[in-house]
Amino acid sequence: VRSAAQLNLGRIARSIAKHDPDRSDEIGRRLTTRLRASSVDEERIYLLLALGNAGLPSTLDAIKPFLNHPVEPMRRAAVGAVRWMPITSAEDILLAVMAREAEPSVRLEAAESLEIRPLRAETLELQKVLIEKEGTSSIRLSMMKNLWRGRARIEGVSDLVKRLSRQDKDEELRAAAKKLLTE
Repeated sequence: VRSAAQLNLGRIARSIAKHDPDRSDEIGRRLTTRLRASSVDEERIYLLLALGNAGLPSTLDAIKPFLNHPVEPMRRAAVGAVRWMPITSAEDILLAVMAREAEPSVRLEAAESLEIRPLRAETLELQKVLIEKEGTSSIRLSMMKNLWRGRARIEGVSDLVKRLSRQDKDEELRAAAKKLLTE
């Protein structure tokens, strides 16, 4: 019950941020204080998720240490915690995770987080490179959706998706690429 309440508290902080920023920031401060004080991994994960729901840039410094945590679920929660932050440094974090993280589930969290963010040409260009290097199908699918969504902003996406639809070794990716081309 407590963890569900924390998640909802984060959602409330994000929903009131525009019309009551002081109260929203206070929620963020309380969540970050609890995160810093906790030594229980499960509680920390829920607090990171709650901070992610809040999407408050002021909480980024509290989240950053968990991006390099030795426990994979902690890193994944930290990556998800920057998803809603309306700052480009959050996007830079997600891209860095996609480029360097060893654990596929953490890279997938970063790719899926990028799906909901506004498109930047720099992000799309890097995903164009990363999709060729990525070995995990679900991550490649997520990147391809991002690229397709932003195809009007950068050159070569249509050609890349056409090539993937014909030549990629992953049957699921080929099928998804073909479907995108017919939309």
